[in-house]
Amino acid sequence: MKYVELPHNKKLNLLNDHDGGWANLEQSKWCLHCNQSFTGLAVRVYEENGRLWLECGTPACGGSPIDWAPYPWWDDKHPATIEYFNTHPEEKRRQDELAE
Repeated sequence: MKYVELPHNKKLNLLNDHDGGWANLEQSKWCLHCNQSFTGLAVRVYEENGRLWLECGTPACGGSPIDWAPYPWWDDKHPATIEYFNTHPEEKRRQDELAE
């Protein structure tokens, strides 16, 4: 495995190709693998067999895009979930409607 550096625009495109929903590299996601928050800037890119792959931006975590979420959705009381719903009230309403 060989880690590579990409220009910011190419890294953002790669993030959106693999995970979607990245407006910019400063955006945060939550890793289900390590239970930590990270930004697109911190995401590691590596090359293997001629393809580019993504790893969680948290040191020593091997989480990949399938492990990433906008917030820890399984824990309503988690500070990151509360913060996410405070900044995304439309998502909170949608979650509340689904729970009814």
